[in-house]
Amino acid sequence: MTDRGAWAAPGGASRRLGDALVSPHGIAALTFVTLLAWMLLSDRAVNAIPDPGIAAGVRPIKDIVFAGAASLLLVVLIRQDRRGISGELRARELVRQRTRHLSGIIRERAFEIVFQPIVELETGRPVGYEALTRFDDGIAPSVRFADAVELELGVELEAACIEAAMRASDRLPAEAWLSLNASASMLTSPRLARLLRRVERRPVVLELTEHEPVADYCAMRSVLESFGDAVRLAVDDTGAGFASLRHLAELRPAIVKLDRDLIHGLENDPTRQAIVAGLQRYAEGSASVLIAEGVETVAERDVLLRIGLTLGQGYLLGRPEPIEARST
Repeated sequence: MTDRGAWAAPGGASRRLGDALVSPHGIAALTFVTLLAWMLLSDRAVNAIPDPGIAAGVRPIKDIVFAGAASLLLVVLIRQDRRGISGELRARELVRQRTRHLSGIIRERAFEIVFQPIVELETGRPVGYEALTRFDDGIAPSVRFADAVELELGVELEAACIEAAMRASDRLPAEAWLSLNASASMLTSPRLARLLRRVERRPVVLELTEHEPVADYCAMRSVLESFGDAVRLAVDDTGAGFASLRHLAELRPAIVKLDRDLIHGLENDPTRQAIVAGLQRYAEGSASVLIAEGVETVAERDVLLRIGLTLGQGYLLGRPEPIEARST
């Protein structure tokens, strides 16, 4: 909501006026006005004293009291401003420290790429591998990428991770596709197009993440078309919110990945089974492929097979591992 809208909203003006009055500067202003009014009234009171001698004695006392109160108020305001400036400087320094730390992570590649297989549910045969990032300091990837977006280093971090994943993927089975996570900004960045030129003889799937909203679906469709048939789009975490469902309508992805919350305990939840079945019918009607994420039990896998899904991903089917572990 804009400032104008806030003032125009019912109660907006009174609410903002109330906030201003209870702020330190608002209280100080009210105090100063009160002091000024007191001085003016006291001047009248002194002038009304019939004895000039008494009036002459009272007047300097009154002036001293007013000057002292005004000086005290000025000191309070100066200290308040200093605290505000100090707090702002500390906040800026914290941002600079976070930026330097994250820049160092990107520069030094202080992370590891692991690969989790995407398999045929019936046979267990891997058909693709999703590249995932594990940071050396143990920070959760979702937290790290959100922090990068806040510090305006999101594309730089994603590019570093994608480049590392591409290099490591050379040792994956030749027939398997490579899934790379990418935000909306990364998908439309020229850096991604340059990175994709380095991948030869291997299909690539770009998984659209939820790190940030899609601002321009038309522009994204144009970029995806420019990649050609060797690059397919997957919408991640489908079923987790409205955004992923809108992605299906606007982008018509080749692959739809079901959110793990839909899969957990699926065998005991008819409602979620109906949702998964509905998405499976959507996939069949739109010539896309449905992949279930977070498959952890045999019971979940069996229900998915009964509904008609053919592909899945999860700890039951294969854990994320470094390329070295998969090569041995």
